[in-house]
Amino acid sequence: MNQMLSFAIAALASRLGRFEKQVLLFVDSAGADAYCAELTRLMTDHLDREVSMGQTSRTLSALKAMGLLSVEQVMPKTPQKNQRSRLVYSLTEDGRRVADALQATTDMPNSARRLMAPAH
Repeated sequence: MNQMLSFAIAALASRLGRFEKQVLLFVDSAGADAYCAELTRLMTDHLDREVSMGQTSRTLSALKAMGLLSVEQVMPKTPQKNQRSRLVYSLTEDGRRVADALQATTDMPNSARRLMAPAH
């Protein structure tokens, strides 16, 4: 990666708040299950604190607006009657670079770090 791009990625990563960083890394680790309800459950379980769906949803939208996430509307693997499709999030190319940079830092909680096995 060239030096200018590395600087831009580092600058973008430094603008993210702690929860935004955590959500980005959880999206990476969740893979095909990176939809709001599942991400909220995973974060509540692994961060040892209550995380609301609203908080997760707002953060996913913000990360998407920053160009770090893309979203795809998919039906669940085993759809139930009257069940809606899910919005599944994934990292964009820039999101991948930021996630890789974040995984190399030490400011993430140990519980989040242990979960973060890159999905790429």
